[in-house]
Amino acid sequence: MTNPTVCFSGIDCEVLKKHYAINNQIAIQLVASDTQRNNEKGVSAGKPVCTATQFFITKRFPKSVTAISDYSKNRGVFDALIIAGLIKETTRYIYEGSFYYPVVKVNF
Repeated sequence: MTNPTVCFSGIDCEVLKKHYAINNQIAIQLVASDTQRNNEKGVSAGKPVCTATQFFITKRFPKSVTAISDYSKNRGVFDALIIAGLIKETTRYIYEGSFYYPVVKVNF
């Protein structure tokens, strides 16, 4: 099965779905795809681009739900994943450390 792809920060990325070991929360990681555009930019295939999720050690999430980190170097990852249809926005947020993290349903 092929991983879904998105363009984030001008880099073509494969989207990997994993799980944090401690609480089994979904972890979404973006790694550089092997594309001509990335090659022209000198971005190597497989290079980690970002972890799109925020890990919450004390929170428990339903099976297909996680929280997205969309600030600082990750700004724009939420929109990229929404546009690609890989996550769906909910009405929930988690506030921690002066940031709001959108809680999303994962669709892949």
